[in-house]
Amino acid sequence: MQANLETPTQLLFEELAINLNEVPFEQLVHYTAVEYFLTIEDEPPSDATNLEKVNRYLESFEHLCNAKDWQRASEIIFSDIGQLEELQYQLIIWNYHEKLIGIYQKLLNRLDDELNIFLINNLANIYNETRSDTEAEILYLQLLKQSQKNQDILTEAVTAENLGCLYLNQGKYAEALNCFELALNNAREIQDLDLQSHILGNTADYYGLVGEYSLAIDCYHQALEMSLEIAADIIFIANCFINLGNTYISVKDYTKAIEYLDKGLSVANEIEDNLCQVHAYTSLGNVYHEQENYDKAIDYYHQSLDLLKDFPDLDIKSSALCDLGTSLFENGQDVEAILSFQQSLEIALKINEPRTAAIAYYNLAKIAESSNEDKIAFEYCSQALTLATELGIPLAKECQELKDRLLNEAA
Repeated sequence: MQANLETPTQLLFEELAINLNEVPFEQLVHYTAVEYFLTIEDEPPSDATNLEKVNRYLESFEHLCNAKDWQRASEIIFSDIGQLEELQYQLIIWNYHEKLIGIYQKLLNRLDDELNIFLINNLANIYNETRSDTEAEILYLQLLKQSQKNQDILTEAVTAENLGCLYLNQGKYAEALNCFELALNNAREIQDLDLQSHILGNTADYYGLVGEYSLAIDCYHQALEMSLEIAADIIFIANCFINLGNTYISVKDYTKAIEYLDKGLSVANEIEDNLCQVHAYTSLGNVYHEQENYDKAIDYYHQSLDLLKDFPDLDIKSSALCDLGTSLFENGQDVEAILSFQQSLEIALKINEPRTAAIAYYNLAKIAESSNEDKIAFEYCSQALTLATELGIPLAKECQELKDRLLNEAA
């Protein structure tokens, strides 16, 4: 059958340059299957699921792996899907991390050094995103060692930055700073301004977490100056504005906080990036909450939650519900606040997010105390204290004070 090379899959088959007359007989079944899936099988219907939309690519990948044609198999993963992203990135967007992990693992150590390094880095990043910290750290350290051996300054810088972000999320702040310093020195050596700006943004995150707000603000400004100069990653610029605004909240400079959060929201709206919009709306809610303008804070939290209705990242939704509940409680809307905290708590427990769960328990305890339901308040407070103590966060002190007060009232 002569394929009509019009669809993206048919064009991909042409690019793979498979000649069925030249393949070994024992492999013929696999290459014939690739030809079928890419040139003959019907296009998926308009109501197809995401996986059904890319099934022909995935089936072709599996058959090429079975034929041990690793190079062509990798070309499937790096190919564009019509109007969509490359298959590997589209799977990330659709939240099919486990599927992509399996794909990368099949290709690992089967391609040339450059592609293998690329796969190790991407696999480590996915483990990082999915909180598989041990697997991510092992791969980052492997890649760091290999890049240093190869004197590959760029890969060493990128890997050190990623490893620093992993350590930052784990609360290993000294290790994170060491990684960021190594990455920044390398980025400066090769004069990569885009990479420097990203590393400075992560370094700013570090300083914010350890309470060095003036240094955080300085790093964010440096990162923004570089990024705007070279018209770099627009999503990074939006996030940088938002993070800078959040840092100004920490130093109670609400005017500057609103200024930079509005800039971040403007960029996020321009590129229609829902995640950036969510962060901006939530942060603006936090500003107005701090200023005790609870009605405006509640409005921004609701805008954030509207965007989160179909969002796969549940920990952001749980945190936003918690923020909303806090403003509702301060605004005297106890019933709505309880519902918001309960929804936040349900999600936090489901996804094992103890920090947000502790905050929700604590606030539910405060509401119960204000309604003279001391027994319920004590139960919630005990749950909050256990989690906050395990995490070693300042909330533990507030929980202990509330628990002592409830015990005294019961005596």
